[in-house]
Amino acid sequence: MITKRVNRYYCEFCKKANCSAPSISKHEKSCTLNPNRVCRVCRMDRGEVERDEWEQPEISKLLEVLPDPALFKLTNDQGDSTYHSDLTDAVNAALPKLRKLTSNCPACIMAALRQKGIPVPMATDFNFSFEMKNIWADINDANNINENPW
Repeated sequence: MITKRVNRYYCEFCKKANCSAPSISKHEKSCTLNPNRVCRVCRMDRGEVERDEWEQPEISKLLEVLPDPALFKLTNDQGDSTYHSDLTDAVNAALPKLRKLTSNCPACIMAALRQKGIPVPMATDFNFSFEMKNIWADINDANNINENPW
């Protein structure tokens, strides 16, 4: 029998785990729960440029747009918490302004929702996977045009 001891590294913000320190370090820099995150989607969408050359939305301004989830929290007799459906309406009403402030960046929208403490499924007008697929499609189309201009 072989026994190995391995180090396990955890994100300080979301508790994601990995056996690779560089991988977790890279994740922590852009973790959606990191208040000082560097958005890799914004950077990728605007091309590979130095941080000073592209503008990332300030998280505090994004959080101001969203409703306070504590106002919609319901607790039953057993102490279980859930949210009133009005939170969905309030979040969906705030999404257009949030999209404008983030230049429609799905990762920045996700970060704002998570840091505000709003469960992402409450934003029914936001689909992270679908929106990221659209961004990747746009980037791939642009790359194909640059490689084959005719």
